[in-house]
Amino acid sequence: MHQHSLYSSIYILRVWRDRADNDSLCWRFTVEDTATGERYGFSDLGALARFIGTRAEANFSTDTSATH
Repeated sequence: MHQHSLYSSIYILRVWRDRADNDSLCWRFTVEDTATGERYGFSDLGALARFIGTRAEANFSTDTSATH
């Protein structure tokens, strides 16, 4: 398996239309983290965008005050 860079994450995004409880069509989304196999489900685009933003901030932020 390919090693991911410290500043890289790979997700598989699945998007489809589904019937909501009131029989109208709605979007559904799943995101799978390829490193862990974890899957996350969303029923609206805003929640998906917030998830990606939060994960990006957590994965790509660096503590510039740390010394090596």
